[in-house]
Amino acid sequence: LLNDNSFEDVYLYITYLSYIAPVLSIDGNHDIKSFEVNDKEHVNKHHILSDELKTLLDNIPNVYYLNNNRTEPFDNITFTGTDFYHHTHEDNNIEFLNDNVPEINSNSYNILLCHSPYIIQKDVFQKLDPTYQNFDVALTGHIHNALMPAYIDKMIKANIGLYTVDEGLFPTDYLGEKEIKLNEDKKLTRVNVPPIRTFNGDNLLVSAANKFYPPSMRLIKIKKN
Repeated sequence: LLNDNSFEDVYLYITYLSYIAPVLSIDGNHDIKSFEVNDKEHVNKHHILSDELKTLLDNIPNVYYLNNNRTEPFDNITFTGTDFYHHTHEDNNIEFLNDNVPEINSNSYNILLCHSPYIIQKDVFQKLDPTYQNFDVALTGHIHNALMPAYIDKMIKANIGLYTVDEGLFPTDYLGEKEIKLNEDKKLTRVNVPPIRTFNGDNLLVSAANKFYPPSMRLIKIKKN
């Protein structure tokens, strides 16, 4: 959501959204680790922003901060969010997720919110606790439409990007909707949406990225059958 300390602006932004509908939020990589912490008592800055952001969001009615695989039911749909983000040490990621296995409602349609699509790759996903295979849909972000500028993406009208770290040039695995067959009986639908960033301050790299991959909100319709 942010790349600086514009908490007041973010608070107003999310508050406006909460007037329209329930808002569900999870940590992204910038939300977690972009802060420069000068306080010597806080050795690990990776958790500073998460704590402050959690306090901020928890004080807004109709807003649900789904970190650490927290689950929130809405009628016949249950949302689960993980604060996992793309990390170079796969074993650490797998261990974290398996230590925080969510509760799955067997009578509900289950949606997983995860900032990075990395864990939803089939070979990684199958290393997780079998409970994770009961999700119907995973909504992810992180990869900025595989570095495909929005104006080009609109012209091509194809499920293709320019580059991702995992797939290399012209990937098709991370864009739009992808169905992953877990086994003969189960499949998972992954939908990737470019990240929404609200305020980025003086970070020139992120500001430049926003010109190519502008913040967007999309309506995603999901039908169980």
